[in-house]
Amino acid sequence: HDMNVDGVVDPTTLTPEQKRDALEAINLIKEKRTGNIKGRTCADGRKQRKWINKEDAASPTVSLEALITSLLIDAFEERDVATFDVPGAYLNAKMPDDQFVLLRFRNEFADIMCEVNPVHRPNLQTDPKTGNRVLYICLLKCLYGSGLHWYNLYVSVLKENSYVLNPYDLCTANRTLPDGTISTIQWYVDDNKVSHVDPKVNDDIIKKIEEHFGKLTITRGKKHVFLGMHIEFTNNKKVKISLPEHIDEATTMFGEDLSIEVSSPATHKLHTINPKQTSLSPKKAELFHSCVAKSLWIGHRGRLDLIPTIAFLCTRVSAPDVDDWNKLKRMLQFMRQTRNDARVIGADSITDLYAWIDAAYAVHSDMKSHTGGCMSFGWGLVHCKSVKQKIN
Repeated sequence: HDMNVDGVVDPTTLTPEQKRDALEAINLIKEKRTGNIKGRTCADGRKQRKWINKEDAASPTVSLEALITSLLIDAFEERDVATFDVPGAYLNAKMPDDQFVLLRFRNEFADIMCEVNPVHRPNLQTDPKTGNRVLYICLLKCLYGSGLHWYNLYVSVLKENSYVLNPYDLCTANRTLPDGTISTIQWYVDDNKVSHVDPKVNDDIIKKIEEHFGKLTITRGKKHVFLGMHIEFTNNKKVKISLPEHIDEATTMFGEDLSIEVSSPATHKLHTINPKQTSLSPKKAELFHSCVAKSLWIGHRGRLDLIPTIAFLCTRVSAPDVDDWNKLKRMLQFMRQTRNDARVIGADSITDLYAWIDAAYAVHSDMKSHTGGCMSFGWGLVHCKSVKQKIN
């Protein structure tokens, strides 16, 4: 596979306008939960927003509702499930011929580029005004963030293999086999899940994808870690979802002792607001916001029991006070002591969907009401919502 992404550019041939419009290279380094160090180079695309609409550049991603429903079907039909990621996914997508995109590297990263690919060294210049070493390259392949090019390429490969996009979720594709069974593939950028009752069908599509994009990192069996979720298929046609590492991150981020046990994530005074209570400092308010956002992510995926509490805390992120901080602390205490609790879902029938919805009248301090609802196929919830109403 041709992974050459950087084209040689002679800076003396560039106009001042081209240099001005060149995208700045951003290099990110992170430590993953496994302890591995991961590097990523992307482009600061803010300059392109003047003439490129978001919908013309951003890639769709599988919705959480579609993924959870698919996992339920996988469990109910006892499908073989494989998860995999496509290495260097964006680098498989070529830049369109009518697009000339310049990327600018500075100083140490310019030196690294020249060391990795010495063909660039003659074009490394020093800016006489700033003293910065500058290197311009043109992109031959898409960088991280050029999602739509990769999405279109990947969809074309799936369509070649008789998969049809789901009209309700553009990152879910199905293929109906001659015996009437269905193979389903879902993806979130480069992370994929494919399922079918026959493992050989999964083997075939994985082989086809590898023919296009190279060797994949594949997980087979009943246990998977996919999009940050621990997923386990049980022997009684159910699936368990847990997020212990993310719970650890949220409780550690809070920075206070959470060892005292509580019986529930909130008390009956959850919606009570004291207008005279002391506001949090800007630094503490920012931490409050971060912890609530992290909890929201956890809640919708694996801890639906926390959703009513999180829904209220979300209404307080703009101006949290000491009471809100204590409410967040109680929820995190409960989250910590139930760290290993898992969300379990299953179906009595995938054609019978049950729904419940109700509202609590004028429970918020501004006299707005609160709506809650949930859906189930018979065991656990596939979807739930708890939200403050927008009007009185």
